[in-house]
Amino acid sequence: MLDRFFFDGPWNAEVNLSGQDAHHLGRVLRAQPGQQVELFDGQGTFALATVRSVSKRGVQLQLASAPQKTVRQFPSLTLAVAPPKGERLRWLIEKSTELGVDRLIPLQTERTVVHPGDRKLDKLRQVVIEACKQCRRNWLMQIEELTPLPEFLAECLSNGSRVFVGDQNGQPWADEGGDWNATKQPSVAIVGPEGGLSSEELVSLEEAGAIPISVAPHILRVETAAIAIATLLISREGAG
Repeated sequence: MLDRFFFDGPWNAEVNLSGQDAHHLGRVLRAQPGQQVELFDGQGTFALATVRSVSKRGVQLQLASAPQKTVRQFPSLTLAVAPPKGERLRWLIEKSTELGVDRLIPLQTERTVVHPGDRKLDKLRQVVIEACKQCRRNWLMQIEELTPLPEFLAECLSNGSRVFVGDQNGQPWADEGGDWNATKQPSVAIVGPEGGLSSEELVSLEEAGAIPISVAPHILRVETAAIAIATLLISREGAG
């Protein structure tokens, strides 16, 4: 299985790989001319390439196959999550990418205590790239800036997304049924902070048509609940 590297284009016959990926390929893996690798741009396009030379400026490669576009076949899935602390957030980003989540929204609620800034978000986006390399995904999961819940709900209403919210008192997932698989609507899963969503926030979600669902009989950590809901939605659609 070929090593994969992130390349943000443009797709010419000869390309130059730079930055962290060039360092890893050229200096860590000590790539030699003639070695073949796979490049992907995070926007669904990938191609095979052959190393031509390694220098301080990067790694020169020649495309060995025409760039191919991965077709998205399933409704988009967005996770809107009150960020957990420390490495738990990194774990959530990694696993969401592997599952096939399209977007992750760090959600600002009344009880949110983690507010990732630009520097933290940039590091988390690098986690997405590394996860895509490992799981051979060609689309990067998008990580947005911290977004207040009312603003995010307004977006959901405007684009016709079907919204689920993790709620221990909600209906069991097995009873939810519905036609999500048939309608092909964009889908959103909202998970509140450790202290839970406030009563006012729950009312606003209900008014927005969100479906409260319970995925386990016990109280789950934020990242566990988010991954559980994402897994159920993706498995219902048959995506990987």
